Amino acid sequence: MDINLETVLLVLLIILPVAYFLWRNRRLEPQVQQSLDERREEYVHKMTAQYGEPEQSLWTAEMPLLIYDGFMVMEGVRVPYDSIENVTWNNSSDYPTGGGIYQVIVRSAHSSAWP
Repeated sequence: MDINLETVLLVLLIILPVAYFLWRNRRLEPQVQQSLDERREEYVHKMTAQYGEPEQSLWTAEMPLLIYDGFMVMEGVRVPYDSIENVTWNNSSDYPTGGGIYQVIVRSAHSSAWP
């Protein structure tokens, strides 16, 4: 078996960048990553401390929608009910009977303050 220099260089040019990429990604990973449940719990505690206990809460894909008497809190923003202009639903399911992802879209005078 005769291995020439070009073959060795080709193998090294393929293996070394992949090995560096894997090493770099492992090194840059955060040591402790907060789970979604922990972030939700922290968010609810923070909003409860600021606005009191909500009457209801709707759990969404990310942070819950907290409902109070006269206003609601969406992603940390207090939205009075009288400022809501429109509420629509968006079903992103790709088949009619599916339980795809639903979005509640709220248009408000305060919309520009949302992140």
